[in-house]
Amino acid sequence: MQLAKKLFGELRSSPHDHIIYHLLRGGDNGYDALSPKQLHNLSCDLSATILKALSGERIVLIAMNSSLEFIVAMTACIYSGITFIPVPLPKTKNDATRISRIIEDCSVCSVLCRERELNYFENIELPGNQLKCIAIEPVQLTDNANEEWRPIQFQPHQSDTVVIQYTSGSTYHPKGVLINEKNILNNHQQVAQCWRLSQEKVVLSWLPHFHDMGLFGGLIYPLLSGMKTIKMSPEDFIKKPSRWLAAIDHFKVYCSGGPAFAFEICLDVITDKQLHQWDLSSWQVAFCGADYVPASLLPRFRTKMKVAGLNPEAVLACYGLAESTLFVGGQRCWNHTIDGVNAEERILPNFKSEGCYIDSKNLENIKIVDLKTNREVFEGNEGEVCIAGASVTRGYRNVKIDSILLNGQSWLKTGDIGCIRKQCLFITGRIKDMIVIHGKNIFPNDIALSVFQLNENLNPHASAVFREKNSPNRFIFLIERKNRQNIELEKELAEVIKTHIQQQFGITITQAHILKRGALPKTSSGKVRRSDIERNHQFMGII
Repeated sequence: MQLAKKLFGELRSSPHDHIIYHLLRGGDNGYDALSPKQLHNLSCDLSATILKALSGERIVLIAMNSSLEFIVAMTACIYSGITFIPVPLPKTKNDATRISRIIEDCSVCSVLCRERELNYFENIELPGNQLKCIAIEPVQLTDNANEEWRPIQFQPHQSDTVVIQYTSGSTYHPKGVLINEKNILNNHQQVAQCWRLSQEKVVLSWLPHFHDMGLFGGLIYPLLSGMKTIKMSPEDFIKKPSRWLAAIDHFKVYCSGGPAFAFEICLDVITDKQLHQWDLSSWQVAFCGADYVPASLLPRFRTKMKVAGLNPEAVLACYGLAESTLFVGGQRCWNHTIDGVNAEERILPNFKSEGCYIDSKNLENIKIVDLKTNREVFEGNEGEVCIAGASVTRGYRNVKIDSILLNGQSWLKTGDIGCIRKQCLFITGRIKDMIVIHGKNIFPNDIALSVFQLNENLNPHASAVFREKNSPNRFIFLIERKNRQNIELEKELAEVIKTHIQQQFGITITQAHILKRGALPKTSSGKVRRSDIERNHQFMGII
């Protein structure tokens, strides 16, 4: 109920003529918009409809693309004390399998969707049950300047879970993270303080609304800060990345970001002519949120975008995960230095990733733990990143969370490897992806970035390396092309890659394959399904 009242308070305090939400149509073809009063009144109406349709049930799937209907449905669930699970509309068989597993895992019996998607969900068979579909009517926008604010009786949650955020996962068995009001309000406060969010500023997000970065960072936190939100669909960004930067210029966006591949795409496709047409000086928080941000990526982005007026200090790496609601740390150096740490010190010669600056208060909730002894290591030493604090969720639905007891306190084990130096967190890679050869730890990210230096037409964010079956010291390496064109002398380059990896990392690569763009299976958040590839790589004709 506290979250609902906080959200309503921000909507109510917004200026009379303020627009709280813009949904861009087709990237370049105008937009639909909601005022705070429209969002509130539409959500009140839908809240009453949902509560009546659910007949006491308090958990529901929201299955929609980016739309006005989604943000209204989400707000209605928050007002109604209904736990919601955001999921994408299924486009492939794998998507459908994932949604079926989520429905089974949560024992959910109801789904909110638009009328055009009813047929799909009505045909899903559940053990002993039929999925109840609640059709969301298309949002009808009217001039409600003289309309009264609708009264609403905020409904407390029967459980304290507001959202069940399913991780994209590298397998077909996603885990549902249980996120409550305390987690959301605390994490929002962290983000708002670190990134200086306020009502007069503008946020733009093209990130999927069914993942933590897009849901919380792109929708819920801006709403809780009373900010104007510009929403672009992920498909519109992927088809034409320049739309992202053009919208930042047009709407004078203060805060926007994405994973590492988005910054890499912009470096590849944005032209100098375009940069001279834009003014990106309003973009004060350009965050790159990923478990691994290559050390060379953001310096190149800072240099290129400076032509368009982007302050290089506004570009920053940040770190987070759904198990911490969203944000763990990462902020810009507002006054050139923070506690003696300048932008250059976030990139160190012996680190292959860029550091996320974390202030002293938030740093207290992060420890680096030795993988063998489970003891905290000294500054500069590598180990598993473990986190604590009010943003950390209580765990997963039906799966025990991996934690460790340190000094009488429970800490979440993230599965990420990293170290802390000068209040910067450097992420090296994932434990499950780590390759150990002759006692040396090697991460696939490092191999991919090294191979990228051989030919920049290769995509370091779409690669995989794994052991041959029954051959613990022999490996297969796969990497996609960045574009749809073939790379000249592809076979010769594959041989060069094999030799290069052997020399640089001491790994015997028996097969190196350059694949077409999009060949590797990926999660709904764009991460390569490395474990699936290792089990089923024969489907690509690789033996």
